[in-house]
Formats: sequence, C-alpha cells, structure tokens
Amino acid sequence: MADQHFPLRRLALPVVAALLLVVPNVSATSYVGPMSRDFVRQELVRMINGERAWRGKKPVKLDTFLAAKAHGSTIPCPNDGSKLNHGRAQSIAVQSVIPASHALPLCKSYTVLEMMPKWRYTDRRSEILAPDNHDFSRVRYDYGCPIGATLTCGSRSHTYTPATAAHAMRMWMNSSNHRGKVLGGYSRVGCGAWQGGTAQYGGYSFPNTRWYACIFGTTGPSANRDLAAPTLSGISIDGKAYAPGMRVDASINVRFTISDSGGPYPRVSDWWAFLDGNNSRGRTGFREGAFDAAGKTADVTFNVDLSSLSAGSHSLTVVGRAMDTRKAKAVLSVQLVK
Repeated sequence: MADQHFPLRRLALPVVAALLLVVPNVSATSYVGPMSRDFVRQELVRMINGERAWRGKKPVKLDTFLAAKAHGSTIPCPNDGSKLNHGRAQSIAVQSVIPASHALPLCKSYTVLEMMPKWRYTDRRSEILAPDNHDFSRVRYDYGCPIGATLTCGSRSHTYTPATAAHAMRMWMNSSNHRGKVLGGYSRVGCGAWQGGTAQYGGYSFPNTRWYACIFGTTGPSANRDLAAPTLSGISIDGKAYAPGMRVDASINVRFTISDSGGPYPRVSDWWAFLDGNNSRGRTGFREGAFDAAGKTADVTFNVDLSSLSAGSHSLTVVGRAMDTRKAKAVLSVQLVK
C-alpha cells in the first residue's frame, strides 16, 4: 500500500504564519548541487530512529538503494525509459518547489511510490519531502516533542545535530501525516539532501534552499539493506604506521582511510576524533570532518595538539561513519614525550 502525503514547509520563523496562506512560486536559478556537508542524509536517518526508539518502536534500517533514489540517482519514466528524472531531493531542488502530488517531473502521471514495485518494493511504502533554509550550526533536538513544539521541549532524550537537519525533522514531526510515516510500520528507509533553487514564501525569497527526501519501505531486496559496518585502515602518525604505545611529540599528524562496502550504493559519511575518552565537541583535541562527495572510500588527514596534556600515556579515539549510524572505531594508545 502506497502512502502519499504533503509537507508543511517550514522555513524562517518570521514567515511561519505566511506559509499557511500562500502557495509557493517557482523561481528559476542557475545553481543546484549536492548539499555541503552531505552527511546530513544520515543525520535524518539517525533522528528518525531516535524518534522511533523514544516510543519503543523498532528502528528502520538504511536501504542504500532507496537512499540513492532519495538523493540524486536517476529515476526513468516507466512509459519512456529515455526520460530520466533526477533523484527526489535533487528533483525538487531543480524545480524549486515540492509538487502537490509528489509527481515525477518528466512523467507527471507517476510518483516514486508507483515506481517502487518495479524495484521490488511491493509492500507498504511512503515518501516525505521538505525544504528549509537553516544553517549547519549544531543545535539541541529533543525526541518525543508534541506537535507544535520547537526543537526543544524538555525531553530527557535528546541529541545535537546540524540546525538544517533538526528543523527539517521537526517540521515532519509537527505534521500528523508525516509523523505517522516517521513512526509507521516500515522496516527500511533512505534519505537524500540537495541544495539549490530559490523557495519563495510570503514575499520572502530563500536562495540555495536545502531540500530533503526520505523514502520508506517495508519489504524489498535483501541486498539493498546496508548492514555491514565500515572499516578503518592505513592508520599512521607523523608518517609512520601506527603501533601501540608509540612515542609522540606535542603535535601529531594523523592519517587513516575509511571504507564502506555494504549495500549496492556504499558511501562513507563523516569522521571524528577525541582524546582520552572525552567524546564531546568543544573539548581539547576534538576534531571532525564530513565527506561532501566521497564514494565508498576516503582518506583523512588531521592534526592534533597535545600540548595541554601531561607527559605519559594517552589515547586518541578515531571514528569513521558510513551513510547511516554504522561506524568503525580505533583507539590509539600513545606515549607523549615532553
């Protein structure tokens, strides 16, 4: 059974009231491209599962085929295979609007939900779409908020995430239809994100809008479920292969490779590193980065300042993440010499 639903488009706070009164207009733009810091795709998956976990529901697993279609992988028209629609997030970015019917732009009598049985997703399925114009600053997002709440509502269960992903997620959770899809009886999901186009609401223009799409399914090809964790390899410090307890100075250069081989569309997402178990942003030695255009493998190089630490044994934990919440971790032990 296919479910179609329509998002409340929440952008900047001053125009929320206007959103209920006006119909968005399409504005032409010359720019459209993958979103900067593309790992917000897996942030959406993580927050979807956080909302489900808060209510005691089973998590939805990442489906890398659906994730590719939700992002930018082409979707041919069933009545003319030569017409290739963009992936869902890219498609609505190119159009600068979410069509009321969620139609595919090159074959408007079809939606992605009608295409899914052709991809062997024959059971209950759904799609949610949203634009927003928030930035990548990290904000608190509370799980379990009632409809109408802001990003925080006093919940004990919360996370920190880029504002753009948090606002898209809260927009869905503030709509009863979309909340039903996020918490529905699905077993897999894939999300996409694209930046570009100009959304116009209530007399305001929002250039380089960020557009989101998540596609849910219940049954589908088992090979499309990406259950394999990524791997870390080639770890070196100051140009030398890492060895436990190696002696280091107050500033070190670290290198490693993160690889993902799971599913039909493997993709590494982001990484972070922290000292002596202090896995918290803002702590001394915390470093992080995201892969905007990486495929299944990416090389990472970063510097860590150890000058504020005392001489002796210390640990540096390196974490690499694939497109959802799967991750690989290596704890490096070093001897700081002063």
